[in-house]
Amino acid sequence: YLYAVPSAVVASRYVQKTYSEGAYLHGDYALTDAFKVVAGARYSRDRRSYEGGSIDVDGAFGPKAQYLAFLDDSKAESHVSGTAGVEYTPLEHWLFYGTLSTSYKAGIFYTAPALAQASLAYVAPEQVRAGEIGFKASPSKAFEIDGALYEYRYRDRQSLVLVSVADTIIATLGSVPRSKVSGGELQLKWLPPIHGLEIGAGMSHIDSEVTASPANVRGLPLVAPIDRGDVLPQSPRWSFNEIVRYEWALRDNLRAFAQLKYSRATRQLAALADPNAEYGPTSDLGLRFWLEPADGKWRTSFWIENAEDNRTINYAFSNTDGSRVIYRPQPRNAGVEFTYRF
Repeated sequence: YLYAVPSAVVASRYVQKTYSEGAYLHGDYALTDAFKVVAGARYSRDRRSYEGGSIDVDGAFGPKAQYLAFLDDSKAESHVSGTAGVEYTPLEHWLFYGTLSTSYKAGIFYTAPALAQASLAYVAPEQVRAGEIGFKASPSKAFEIDGALYEYRYRDRQSLVLVSVADTIIATLGSVPRSKVSGGELQLKWLPPIHGLEIGAGMSHIDSEVTASPANVRGLPLVAPIDRGDVLPQSPRWSFNEIVRYEWALRDNLRAFAQLKYSRATRQLAALADPNAEYGPTSDLGLRFWLEPADGKWRTSFWIENAEDNRTINYAFSNTDGSRVIYRPQPRNAGVEFTYRF
């Protein structure tokens, strides 16, 4: 029974080489003063080679530094992607747009330590068809607003997945046959009638799901089934961000800045097929105050991170024995920095 050992250190020893080349064309044409069409195309070619694998550092499984999993392989892929869209500018500082596009993410060999050759094997390229409509507007010099709605349909989306090898859980990169992500985002920027004050805020909504699930990952069994309708990793349903910044002059050649920055996100997953991967909600509040001369020659600053002293879980996953590993944010901390440019 290979894994009946007190402890073991497994590391990766490999060489992965990547060669990429591409060519693209992009252009736009004004139909009228207000309407413009845009189009583009790109050809990509990628070649990857991998030699190496995972070694037993301490000799827990036998002779030291022996390969527990080894792979020597290379793959080449090519792809043509494109985009087409329209832009409409009915008024100065107002833009409405819509685009349809395809995109491609090159395949890769997963390089984290693994106990099976199949875990190191080539992960197929990821392809996506995307549609987006949105706007960018500046109704006044003091106010900006951007918004968008989108939908991405993926084929072979590269996602972190947990599989089982000889009753041991390992993480690898797998391909989800079909999935989609849809949502919207809104971003605001406001300059109130107070000199030096700037306020920004944003929000995002994501609705993601697996639409065709894999039965295994390159022949390796999943730790837990991936069902149609499952949420994709790193896809919080809601996320928000806010920033308030104030600048004022202490003297003719010295400026002071104060900034408050806050972000939060609802629950999300670290990986698929992992019953311990759900974590959140998460939030972070940071404060910063700094001084600098007008020429920016030096800067001194005071900062506070995690000002709320938030102790929530901001990452989680299954260990090799099935136990849950969690990460918490660093407790409230503060510091002083000084920077000088020579």
